[in-house]
Amino acid sequence: MEAVNKQSRFHFLKEVTNSILLQKFSLFVKDFIEEEGWYLRPEAVKSRGWEIVPVEKGRHLEPAEIAILVKGLVKHGYRKCYAPMFIEKIGDDPDCLEVPVTEEGLDEFSRKLAGINIPLISEDCSFILLFTSEEWNLYAGQKSFIEDVLGKTIKEARAEFDEFASDLYWEGRLEKLANRYKFL
Repeated sequence: MEAVNKQSRFHFLKEVTNSILLQKFSLFVKDFIEEEGWYLRPEAVKSRGWEIVPVEKGRHLEPAEIAILVKGLVKHGYRKCYAPMFIEKIGDDPDCLEVPVTEEGLDEFSRKLAGINIPLISEDCSFILLFTSEEWNLYAGQKSFIEDVLGKTIKEARAEFDEFASDLYWEGRLEKLANRYKFL
């Protein structure tokens, strides 16, 4: 696809200029992400028969998570993903970036796009990983895909998030989030 790496603050990520892809990604993001940018629409996820799992986060991706994510993405045939910035973006950043499925590419994605709500999707829109500015990320896609990119079963991932969410510090806010996505 058309991607360029003109002078920018990115080394591994490239601007996507293909108008057909940009339109396709824009529609997909509008269908799946709620206005605030922190949540996925459960009905959109359900309509595809997907699973959705909230994941505790510090930055978008920690180094250990990157290695697991790369392994899972490659296992499912992905060599690049896309980060459409239709919800939020930083300064003059492009509307969409092509992200190579490498540790370097995903690390740059995590470091340079920290603090904003941004999805990572495939060209065929067969999954959506929503990285938020909040205490969680949301992973949605087919069960086997989600388990491979998390490196654990969905049951294990949900149990980990439930434990994190049950901390009194969160005053029930994250428990509500966890319960919101336990529909499958």
